[in-house]
Amino acid sequence: MDRRNFVKTAAWVPLMAGSGSLGWASPATAGAGAALSAGSREEMSARYELTLHRVLSGQSPAYTEDLVLADVKPKAERRFTEYSGDISGRYIGALATAARVYGTPFPRLDGLVEKIVALQKPDGYFGSGFHYDKPTDLDLALLWGNGRLLVGLLEYYRLKPEPAVLASCRRLGDWLVRIGPLMLSDETRAEFGAQHFASSYICWMQHTEGLANLYMATRDERYRKLAGQIAEVIELRPGDHVHGCLTSLRGVMDLYAATGEAQWLRQCEAAWEGVATGKDALLTGGVPEGWSPNGHRTEGCAEADWVRLSLGLWRATGKRKYLEVAERAVFNEFRFNQFATGDFGHRLYTDTGLPGDGSARAWWCCTLHGLRAFPDIQGSVFRATKEGLWYDLPLDGRALAGQPAAGRLAATADSSLAEDGTVKITVTAAGAEPAWLFIRKPKWAERVD
Repeated sequence: MDRRNFVKTAAWVPLMAGSGSLGWASPATAGAGAALSAGSREEMSARYELTLHRVLSGQSPAYTEDLVLADVKPKAERRFTEYSGDISGRYIGALATAARVYGTPFPRLDGLVEKIVALQKPDGYFGSGFHYDKPTDLDLALLWGNGRLLVGLLEYYRLKPEPAVLASCRRLGDWLVRIGPLMLSDETRAEFGAQHFASSYICWMQHTEGLANLYMATRDERYRKLAGQIAEVIELRPGDHVHGCLTSLRGVMDLYAATGEAQWLRQCEAAWEGVATGKDALLTGGVPEGWSPNGHRTEGCAEADWVRLSLGLWRATGKRKYLEVAERAVFNEFRFNQFATGDFGHRLYTDTGLPGDGSARAWWCCTLHGLRAFPDIQGSVFRATKEGLWYDLPLDGRALAGQPAAGRLAATADSSLAEDGTVKITVTAAGAEPAWLFIRKPKWAERVD
């Protein structure tokens, strides 16, 4: 098999079930009802549980309250506290989204959010300090962490719409508006080129995600305007940090979702095409940590972003190539990147394979970002249209479509594809009228029986 053309086209096999008019609630919005069915054998479910267990109960290091809060105090008691809000934001966002999607409560999360909000500086940011006259690498690191924290707080706000949390997000958003002219200047863009890598201009570009979501929560035009201004200067510069670039593009997709302005969708499609058809598209379906010529290893954050961006484009456009690339990455690179501990991280790669030497568990970012990707993957298993219910990804999932009395179709999928090549789909609610269930045949499958 030519693995470079592993997944390129798809077809759907239709089945018909008794049902009335179709409604829809995807796992990404269905709350507690979206929890995976008990006793599932599907590998993706087990991998999600493995990473969740790592975050909640794992060691070396343990995600204690002190470790999570260290980057917002700030207190130099662990690695990378200069990225103020990075771990804390990812931790909050991953668990808040898991709670909302899978219906799993995390009682300690509320108190942690309260403590984080209390550490916000009067100017609106989190961290040690910011040089308004001439930013340094430390200021860009602070900007990166604050971007991840803004997103995490907004994901928590989506779970629990607490006014104090939104007020904190507004203060941070107002600070970003304040420094916008400085950070958008040609001088700043030129100063923090790809050679700065994790403290390059990507630390500012990635604020598209937080600002777009803050705009959705507040409808404050200042946040929409700034997100658009940042989107206009996004570049995928050679050697730059892939995670930062792809996170920025995911933010542009959120801006498109918030505004419906087609230019943002076109921008993401063009950027995606350049990556998917370029030399940084890996055989495994993933992407490297750095754009060429800096692509010597992978990074779990970048893999998660590539999957999430591809799935977002699939949902927005219905173009099969996005789903196919996401599927390939999920079944190959995303799985291979995960460690037996549940962590995600770095893998070196060569022309002949990926050696064990040089691998690293990146608990400071990839583990949490990997956990955050699972709900987006599960949320793309089923979808509903006026034609019927579609089973797109051969993974576990649940489509909730209202109560049986309303004549709406609902179904669950339990996949043991990795073990014996089968998936069990159960229609759990159906009305009196016929309705279609479409099962996608992946390109790599000879047939679907």
